[in-house]
Amino acid sequence: MDERLDTLVEELEISVRSWNILHQAGIVYLGELVQWRPEDLLDRPSSGQKVVNELREYVTSLGFALGMELPEWKRPDGAPVARP
Repeated sequence: MDERLDTLVEELEISVRSWNILHQAGIVYLGELVQWRPEDLLDRPSSGQKVVNELREYVTSLGFALGMELPEWKRPDGAPVARP
């Protein structure tokens, strides 16, 4: 499993607005973010297409995609994975 999935979202180079939306959704790690589909992110309060586009471009630049299925990935802190 790619160790980058264990990166905290607070360490990602994303806008404060995007970070706040992820924080409100309980998304702490990149491994959680990439499992969310664009439409799930759009359903979050204060989210919009601009946020989804930013997050999609960012995870794509790392070689990942939104909506990935990672059943084997577990949060490093042992907490449950944030789901939509």
